Amino acid sequence: MSYGLLNIGKQALTSNQTALSVVGQNIANVNTDGYSRQRPEFASRENIGGVEVYDIARIADQFLNRQIWADKASFSNADMFKTYANELDNLLASEATSISTAMDNYFGALQTAVDDPTSLPNRELFVAQADALVRRFNDLDANLERQNGSINGRLESSVAQVNAIARNIAELNDNLRIAKAGGKDVNELLDKRDAKLDELAKYVNFTTIENNKTGEIGVYIGKGEPLVVGKDANELIATVDPADSSKLNVSTRIGNNLADITSQLNGGEIGGLLEYRDEILDTARDQIGIITLAFAETMNDQHMKGMDLDGELGGRLFTDINSATARQNRVLSDGRNAVNVSSTIDITNTSELKASEYRMVFNSENSFTLIRESDGKRWDSSDFSASELDMSTQGELTLKVDGFELNMETASGGNFAGGDQFVLRPARTAASDIGMVMTDPRDLALAS
Repeated sequence: MSYGLLNIGKQALTSNQTALSVVGQNIANVNTDGYSRQRPEFASRENIGGVEVYDIARIADQFLNRQIWADKASFSNADMFKTYANELDNLLASEATSISTAMDNYFGALQTAVDDPTSLPNRELFVAQADALVRRFNDLDANLERQNGSINGRLESSVAQVNAIARNIAELNDNLRIAKAGGKDVNELLDKRDAKLDELAKYVNFTTIENNKTGEIGVYIGKGEPLVVGKDANELIATVDPADSSKLNVSTRIGNNLADITSQLNGGEIGGLLEYRDEILDTARDQIGIITLAFAETMNDQHMKGMDLDGELGGRLFTDINSATARQNRVLSDGRNAVNVSSTIDITNTSELKASEYRMVFNSENSFTLIRESDGKRWDSSDFSASELDMSTQGELTLKVDGFELNMETASGGNFAGGDQFVLRPARTAASDIGMVMTDPRDLALAS
């Protein structure tokens, strides 16, 4: 009996010594980032009697962890979106970069010239202010293009960080599997893995599936694209948009296969960058483009009705909104297209233009779907009337919609190919395309 009591006492002492070690570990790591508090789990020993520590539990709620990761991804998304939106606000509001001040100066100089149309100094002032306005349009578009370049750089950096974190998670998965198979304590490894998942949430939203037997965790992004599976990590790649070389997309590389998942990504810095680019930056450039087109067309039309100092009809103040270069810049062809197509867009009615780009996808050689990206409106080729769409000639197409006319012709005169895609941007490049045509103040046509 005395031996039994001593044995039970020894077991109790050993178990509580283990518990004290766990308490000491908790105290020592009170300021350690990512450390989860541990707790000894006691159990009575059956038949023999006494007590034992059968497990050291890690006090962590996976539901709360997932909520924290989701919230962190949302915060990073909003923070990145706000950073670039504030930069755009400053560009549009600053007197040094906005077009508002330049337009006020332009119309002020025009009024001065109209008040005394024979004054050469007044005419020279107007020409100078018109040129300044053109340069302001050009500079604003250049600033927005630089912001697009900045977004590309941040995307590349964020993708590299995601890949590094994914490799770390895969390595920790392998260590967990080995440790668990050997009956070793894995709490610290689990803390490290959760810390890496917390880092990952800064860059992209994700879901996880845990294997309770091996301790490994699967990480999935987008619509279930595997980023980490067991001890293997797939790679994200920043790829050039096939239709627009100025844009970077995000693709997954699984083996030798690349899959574009740009439209699937949300949350985190990557989601914020893509959301800002698609919803704010591109729309702002389209809206500024529409202002530019309407302004240039109206001023040109009115000026061409007047008479200059030499009694001749006025010419254009600004470059033709349907110049050969501008018409070609408005259509981008997907680099994967099977058929080489020559395409142009003419602006027919600036008041009907929408601040949007369009995606045209051929379903077959004589049918297509047109998608307006700003609101998702879709047209099938059968939705257009004969006055809006002409595909009567093989390899040629004329389409009128939303204030512009699209003309397409295959290089070989053959048919269009199903699967070919085109991006239409009626107004996107207008602010960079505009230029000054009239330079001689005597050519300013102010007379009726």
